[in-house]
Amino acid sequence: MALKAALGAAFSDSSKISCQEWQQFHDEVSTGICSLPGKQTARENHTFGHGARLLVIENVPTYVCDNCHESYLTAATSRAIDEVLAHPDQHTVRREVSVATLAA
Repeated sequence: MALKAALGAAFSDSSKISCQEWQQFHDEVSTGICSLPGKQTARENHTFGHGARLLVIENVPTYVCDNCHESYLTAATSRAIDEVLAHPDQHTVRREVSVATLAA
């Protein structure tokens, strides 16, 4: 599946990024909360939509800043997510999940 390959490649590349490359990436996307170097890579789950149209994408390769804990996605990962959202029937498997709603 091309999507899995794209996400896997994005994660592999992110785990090999140098400290200087991470600092440049962090500076470019920083929200101003943090300007310190440091990163970790993680695989996170992201949810999109709600109700009957809820979609969960598991194992998304993500940069997480060691200092401010802000999460960032690479352009390749964002494109892969866009592909899933554009064609969910081609990239997803239906599973039953429990969903809780907190009272307002």
